[in-house]
Amino acid sequence: MQFRKRFPSQMSEKNLKKNHRSYLSDYDNQFSSQQEIEKEQPQSQDRSDYQEKQRQKASNKYNLLAGLRQYFSISLTYVLIVIFLIMLTDGIRGMIQTQKQQTKESITPNLALQPKEYSFVLLGSEKSGKSSFGNLLLGFELFDVSKSQHSQLQAALKLNGTLFGEVNGPLIQIIDSQGHENKNQKDFENASKLIYLLKQNPVQTTFIYVIELQNLISKNPLNEYRLNFYRSAFKDFLNNTIFVVSKWSFNENQRNERSKENVDHSFVIRILQKLLKVVGFENPRPTVYYIDSYYEPDDFMQDLKFNQNFQNFWEDVSNRKATNILNDHHTVKNSLQKYKVTHKRYQDNEKRLKEMYEEMMRKYEEKLKRDKKCDESYMCRIYRYIGWDYEMPKTLKLETGITQ
Repeated sequence: MQFRKRFPSQMSEKNLKKNHRSYLSDYDNQFSSQQEIEKEQPQSQDRSDYQEKQRQKASNKYNLLAGLRQYFSISLTYVLIVIFLIMLTDGIRGMIQTQKQQTKESITPNLALQPKEYSFVLLGSEKSGKSSFGNLLLGFELFDVSKSQHSQLQAALKLNGTLFGEVNGPLIQIIDSQGHENKNQKDFENASKLIYLLKQNPVQTTFIYVIELQNLISKNPLNEYRLNFYRSAFKDFLNNTIFVVSKWSFNENQRNERSKENVDHSFVIRILQKLLKVVGFENPRPTVYYIDSYYEPDDFMQDLKFNQNFQNFWEDVSNRKATNILNDHHTVKNSLQKYKVTHKRYQDNEKRLKEMYEEMMRKYEEKLKRDKKCDESYMCRIYRYIGWDYEMPKTLKLETGITQ
């Protein structure tokens, strides 16, 4: 197909005007666009500066966006960390409260379901905390801890109750014996009365031997004498005995003092094993618990340690069976007689030491009087200074007849 070129002469006047106007319009648009570009884009000498400014603007805009993004990212991270710590703290607090509640429930309500009755005999030295521990078990101040004259007359006392005084708690019976003491020299008498009471109540769950740490360290000879008596009078005494260290406070100051002195559980075990070996037990492995009768329930650490230690103590008690703890009548009688002789020897020795001490103090006081009197004499002071006995001048006077 062939196309014919149409010249302007061949076009109508109307079409020519139309094409001319569209051409002029396109030219004007191009010219105005070119002017705007020339205004925005400088000439060649300023082109590099212009491009640098544009890059700087773009860089500033990018940096602003990046800073805002980093700020929001860090803020979100901190918010998430705070939320996590709050949730963790609440979780730990809830676990602690749950553990305390479970511990208390395991000590009291669960034990109430046991129909078994428990009976204990409290043993130990004077002021070791036997009566306080008995009151702790009963939940009330029923045993006299003041050691008054009336309580001294009672060698042993038996009381019945429930654990911690709970209405539905397990039934318990406690015999509190008089401590080993030497003030009134009645230790053998108290031991004899304890045996008399146990003959009426021979079936017991366990012995609870309450230990006071200072008394254990001081090596009180009455501890050895009493333990030797218990070993011979009672059946399988060591296996039927639970040792309780009283006054073992978990107060922060007390814990720091024990740490400085290196006094810990292993230290107590070593001292107690040494004492038991002296008594005659071979390879003793005593069962020891650390329970403070005077703990503060408002102190979290003291309350937690008390609940843990007492729970372990009561689980041990629950697994024991009540048995006849006394040996046969002949063995118990011989044990009492031996203890009587041993205690009499101890009394005589204590009396002799007391007399020696009093005589020594008497001589010391007389010497002080003579020294004071000698200070009033010039010659006596001279003789004392050179090492002569200040009675020498008087002796010389008698021998030589010299008088002042």
